[in-house]
Amino acid sequence: MAALLGRGTLDVNAEGEGGQSPLHHAVQRGNRDFVLLLLAHGADPNLQDAKGLTPLQHLTRKQPEKYTIAQTVLDVVGDAGRARYRGVRGQAAWSFVARGRKNAINRSLEEEEIFQALADHGADLWAVDNLGRTPLMTACEVGTPFWSGISSTASAAGGRGSTSGTPSAQPTSQTRRRSTSRPRMAAWLH
Repeated sequence: MAALLGRGTLDVNAEGEGGQSPLHHAVQRGNRDFVLLLLAHGADPNLQDAKGLTPLQHLTRKQPEKYTIAQTVLDVVGDAGRARYRGVRGQAAWSFVARGRKNAINRSLEEEEIFQALADHGADLWAVDNLGRTPLMTACEVGTPFWSGISSTASAAGGRGSTSGTPSAQPTSQTRRRSTSRPRMAAWLH
């Protein structure tokens, strides 16, 4: 795919069914590598589909993982000592549970990377869909953790939200706690 994109034979912003571009589809499927590839080859992160949704808005509409990078190691592995996970069968069951939790955390990390890549490539953090909602509003509706990234990215970009009538949220202690838990969780994943 990289070779085809490098030759310029493919239109990275071609619209398909519902007005969605390849970037919309890659974001919806959580394919971080393909998102990064498309952005590197000039995909427009501000294209809107038929519903007025940008790729960033599709990302913020996704349901959050139960276990994200915001959890501490104790939150994730705290059940390991429970009676149901003792013995050979219990250890096998725990292995399955722990692998699922690690996979959820990895997906959460990839989604955060997708968010940051979209923002770095000029995604409009205050784009409004056909229902009048911004990415921040959709993130809050479904409970995704991207709200802190949107607000801190907007603040770093000059607080555009305050000039467009949308309040610019400031990073909270919850945001600071997340950033300090990353190294601990990253060490646990490897």
